[in-house]
Amino acid sequence: MNSSVENRPDSLESYPLESRLFFVCCGFTGLGGCAAFLINLLAGNPVLELFFSGFAVAAALGFYFVGRRLADPSRLSGPLVIFIALLLAATWFSNQGSYGSVAFWYCPVFMFTAVILQGLERILVLGLLFLIVLGLAVAEWYFPETIKAFASPEQRYFDFFAVLLVNLLICCSLAAMITRTYRQERQRSQLFRQLLPICAECHKIRDDDGEWQQMEVYISENTGTDFSHGICPECAKQYYEAS
Repeated sequence: MNSSVENRPDSLESYPLESRLFFVCCGFTGLGGCAAFLINLLAGNPVLELFFSGFAVAAALGFYFVGRRLADPSRLSGPLVIFIALLLAATWFSNQGSYGSVAFWYCPVFMFTAVILQGLERILVLGLLFLIVLGLAVAEWYFPETIKAFASPEQRYFDFFAVLLVNLLICCSLAAMITRTYRQERQRSQLFRQLLPICAECHKIRDDDGEWQQMEVYISENTGTDFSHGICPECAKQYYEAS
């Protein structure tokens, strides 16, 4: 069996920070796709728009389940961002280009990229995103006939402001989730920096309420870490080989 599958954590809380943020992005991608599907349906947008929205939901689920099978799902963050950006680029021409609402969807994509990706990967992906947006602007300028217009001003009005409100909600929620996740991570790191009262005999730890807990229980409840018990070579030799 693949070692990356064998070593994956059992719960989302047990994943590292970057991996948890990846799953947050998958969730918001799926929710955004569902919202876009509903907006396109109510606005009477072309069937192609409905297809792109449904495809975004299916892709978010696919990335999520593939990530759950990996020990380090965060390595899928870059491909997920690039996929979303290319999907939005494809919808640009069927959603009235710069006069439509697709540009709003790029805001949370840029936001997520700047927060979760690191180092050279962040620079490369952000550069690619800027090139995609620049390419869309140039293509619309030189080939305006490729842009499909809305059927009526009312259709554009509904699509424009509905997507604007959805993306404002996504950006605010995403910022809140990222802030909450970073705070949890900081609390976990601070747990191991403070002085913990521990029993010299049974190694139980006294919590803030004065209750004594098994070390594994205390760490698991405060950090989300799961434990699996085995036996080290020294103990195996001492307790088993002698008998």
